[in-house]
Amino acid sequence: MTDHPQRGRKRAWGKRKVPGAMNNLEADYAALLEARKREGAVLWYRFEAAKWRLTDRDGLTNYIVDFLVQLDTGEIVLVEVKGGFFPEKNRLKLKLVADQYPFRVILARRARKADPWTEEDF
Repeated sequence: MTDHPQRGRKRAWGKRKVPGAMNNLEADYAALLEARKREGAVLWYRFEAAKWRLTDRDGLTNYIVDFLVQLDTGEIVLVEVKGGFFPEKNRLKLKLVADQYPFRVILARRARKADPWTEEDF
């Protein structure tokens, strides 16, 4: 009898289990956006509302933004939510989005659940 290959393995915190559904980290950030919406700082937000086509030296690639957010100023910002580890190639992808589209791109990070959110503009 063989064990199930996933049995006993832990998932990375924030790892998506179902495509198109929020992971725990994204759900926590959505709760923050909802609180900001009640305060009036955010007018509107949607999860995975847009897919962007990017061109880089390797050709074409796609990027699906975690959150599309409209601030109380009317500005639309793209928010990427990440945990503690964020590879340089993903950072480059965010820079491509910021360079190729007229939107502010924000990286929202939190290493552990007890940590505060940090937001970095690109």
